[in-house]
Amino acid sequence: MPQIKLTDAFITAYRAPKGCRIEIADARCIGLSLRVTAAGAKSFSFRYRPREGGNPQRVAIGDYPAVKLGKARAQADKMRA
Repeated sequence: MPQIKLTDAFITAYRAPKGCRIEIADARCIGLSLRVTAAGAKSFSFRYRPREGGNPQRVAIGDYPAVKLGKARAQADKMRA
């Protein structure tokens, strides 16, 4: 999964390669990722590994632009704590 410091300008302009869904990790906020589908849908999620072990988990935060980048980072920080 590529890691990039997400910005609103980047998110607005980014398009997934045709026929692909891509997930991009935010370099500024550990665990926050942006998922972009080939159809152009964009959503934020938080990825983590449970403290008691097990497989990595993903929790949906919300769709962009309904959920802004700052709010997604704040939610990821809250989930990480």
